[in-house]
Amino acid sequence: MEIPKIGLGTWNLRGKECEGVVESAIKIGYRHIDTAQMYGNEKEVGIGIKKSGINRGELFVTTKLCSPNTTYNSVTSGVKESLKNLQLDYLDLGY
Repeated sequence: MEIPKIGLGTWNLRGKECEGVVESAIKIGYRHIDTAQMYGNEKEVGIGIKKSGINRGELFVTTKLCSPNTTYNSVTSGVKESLKNLQLDYLDLGY
């Protein structure tokens, strides 16, 4: 799998603005969406992805975990939390 060269960073987006920017970016051709738990916007990013109507397989979604420790259990829990927030079945890149 290749990571698209241009991606949408969402670090400063919140609420309805975040949803709309993500949706619009996907509609104009962005295929890499980057977020993180610490941004506090994974739910809005997920809504924007869903509203875009694009097939999930056409996107590359990245998120970063917000955990001070990297045990198996904390990473597993963090990934599950992000997937729930993003309303996705899988991530393309998480760290």
